[in-house]
Amino acid sequence: MIASPNGIPRVMNPISTSNKAVIAPSTKIQRHLESGFRELQEFFEIAPTGFANSDEWFFLQHGVPTGGILNGASRIKTEAQRETFGGMAGAAMDPCYHAGCDTFENVNPRLLKLVGSSNVWEFFFSTESPSIKRCRK
Repeated sequence: MIASPNGIPRVMNPISTSNKAVIAPSTKIQRHLESGFRELQEFFEIAPTGFANSDEWFFLQHGVPTGGILNGASRIKTEAQRETFGGMAGAAMDPCYHAGCDTFENVNPRLLKLVGSSNVWEFFFSTESPSIKRCRK
């Protein structure tokens, strides 16, 4: 799901969690990821609220600020998404999600690089580690 073959970059929006204490710090993560895509001059979507089926939901519900990038998994790509991101409308963003064909051969290399780059952006700008600060100079 990091680089779905027909996927699109979708930044998670934590607003739907019932644990209000994590919304502000999770939104900060969301904003950093969005900044990464803007810096890379790449389109992205905001993932709709209500991602209770995601791995991150448990952490949000238990007070751990969370953020990330989704690629669509088994969602169907719309025509509007195809026009913006390319790929195939009317097809699953990742037809092999959690299936036997979910292998390295099923990875979208361009999306993998884009998602990785945006995650690195978030990492460097959200950490307070002195060693990371030295790397940014």
